[in-house]
Amino acid sequence: MDAIKKKMQAMKLEKDNALDRAAMCEQQAKDANLRAEKAEEEARQLQKKIQTIENDLDQTQEALMQVNAKLEEKEKALQNWACGYSTCFFGTIPEHKMGVVAYHRRGLCPVVGLENVDD
Repeated sequence: MDAIKKKMQAMKLEKDNALDRAAMCEQQAKDANLRAEKAEEEARQLQKKIQTIENDLDQTQEALMQVNAKLEEKEKALQNWACGYSTCFFGTIPEHKMGVVAYHRRGLCPVVGLENVDD
């Protein structure tokens, strides 16, 4: 009879240990699932940020292209104006004499970007 009682106590202890291990494993699984959900949410948020940044980059690049195109147009217009202005007032001037023009007495130079140079 004592042997049966000892055997039953051993089996009860084994059952209790198994239940404790099962509860611990369930808690670990819940914790792991919670961490996985948090990681997935963070990944979704980061993906949204990436998409927003990519959209901003696309818009900024498009705006830059438009501004560069406008700048190019303005530079061409300025160049055409400067060439037309110097030709209109001074006739055809050789390139090496472009800085030496009639307005040197007043300190004015009709061609943008040229210094007032005395002859």
